[in-house]
Amino acid sequence: MSHILKAIGMERRAGFSLIELLISLAIAAVVGVTIAVVMQSQIMLSTTQNRNMLNQADIRDCINFMTEEIVTMGSGVVEPYVEIAEPQELMYVGDLNNDDVWERIHYFYDSSTQELRRELDQSSDEGATWTSIGTDVIIRNLDNIQFVYFANNNQVPVDEDEITAVEIKMSMDVENDQTAFTNGRVGGQAMIGRMTIRNRKMN
Repeated sequence: MSHILKAIGMERRAGFSLIELLISLAIAAVVGVTIAVVMQSQIMLSTTQNRNMLNQADIRDCINFMTEEIVTMGSGVVEPYVEIAEPQELMYVGDLNNDDVWERIHYFYDSSTQELRRELDQSSDEGATWTSIGTDVIIRNLDNIQFVYFANNNQVPVDEDEITAVEIKMSMDVENDQTAFTNGRVGGQAMIGRMTIRNRKMN
């Protein structure tokens, strides 16, 4: 009988009590919650960084596109000139394809849709009449854009004829990016680009 009780006692000591199981489950739950919180934080951080980089890339690509297009128009056979120079609007006339056909590019900001748009027109009679080629949206979710114009020696130009350089300032609207996946950490990306342009005297 004693051998049987001893054997039973040994079996009881070899197993887990209910309290030990509950403690183990509680520890496992705490560890699991901790891992989940860390993983969620890492996902938010990664998503936020990716969103910031994409917004910055969008602005950079937009400024580079505009700069390349304006410089290309200014290097054609047609003498280029600035027709409209406003804080949120720029119209530039030149020769985009170097084929002696006049092109007119009009960049303007639509605050109602937060879009920067581009209109392209062509003229075969040296600007007497224009034919619309199309209108495109070149960047969306734009909080603001500002064109700043300079004359020689960084002076403020009196009129469009004196403009020799254009500075472009852009900032993104990140309200749509402030989601649960980014935890409201997306920063407002902004960028400045500057270009020297050819601009004939119109008078």
